[in-house]
Amino acid sequence: MVGQQIVRCPIRGVTINLIVTCPRSAKTSPLRRVGLMYRVATEEGIMYEIMNWGSVQAMMKVSKEFFMYESGVYRCSNLALGSKTGYHTVRIVGWGEEQQNGRTVKYWIVSNSWGLWWGESGYFRILKGTNECQIEDFVVAAMADIGNFCSISDKSFRENASYSLNGTKIDIS
Repeated sequence: MVGQQIVRCPIRGVTINLIVTCPRSAKTSPLRRVGLMYRVATEEGIMYEIMNWGSVQAMMKVSKEFFMYESGVYRCSNLALGSKTGYHTVRIVGWGEEQQNGRTVKYWIVSNSWGLWWGESGYFRILKGTNECQIEDFVVAAMADIGNFCSISDKSFRENASYSLNGTKIDIS
């Protein structure tokens, strides 16, 4: 095996083993290619992308109170009215729901880039399906381009390369 990467997800301590193998004689290049990028326009579309392909990137409107978030399901407050606001990109990684005062509250699970000290270990939850803070207005996803991650010209080597995620082998030839 030429390359192996272990990815840890801070939410619920899940460990994902991403194993990439190439023939011994192959020279590898980092898996940092992006294929097709596209916009995801609906709540159901966002859920579909996350469930089938992984996280999506979203842009949201933020104001000063967002910096003070610690926990719970985030809602844009009326404090934001008339105050300076800006836009920030975040990564939507999942969704969930909880009971609050006898009502079901649906939310997105979102990863922020400000470090583990902020929010819920670097994550926050925000209302889902209401376009809270305009988070559902501009969401994009990208297809990973893993088709030629072995930098080799000999097709027979490429045919022997494999990609596996959590033990599931995916043929890329």
